[in-house]
Amino acid sequence: YLFSRCALIAIYVSYVVIKAQHQDLTFHFHHYAVAYLLASLAEFNDPISLILLACGSGIFVQGIAAYDVDPIIDHPDYRISCRNAGGVYIKSPLMREDVSNFVTTYMECRWR
Repeated sequence: YLFSRCALIAIYVSYVVIKAQHQDLTFHFHHYAVAYLLASLAEFNDPISLILLACGSGIFVQGIAAYDVDPIIDHPDYRISCRNAGGVYIKSPLMREDVSNFVTTYMECRWR
């Protein structure tokens, strides 16, 4: 029990360590991830463990169902918006920052 739970906690700690080493990453510890960790700590046949398992599992399922599974560590995404001849804004697909910088530096938005 103890080894498997320490391994789970080590995985979560590794997210914090990776973020500390890479400042360009975004870090958001979603509530579904916290709930998964809490539910996995419930092991024993006692009322507190049962409550922990029920609450952790419920929050985990609700978080994924309502908000989708988003990464805990991610590169920030950027969009470029341009206005066409009719005055309507067109948004680009999501892209990394270096691609966004290249496009805005070396290209112009033109539609006929």
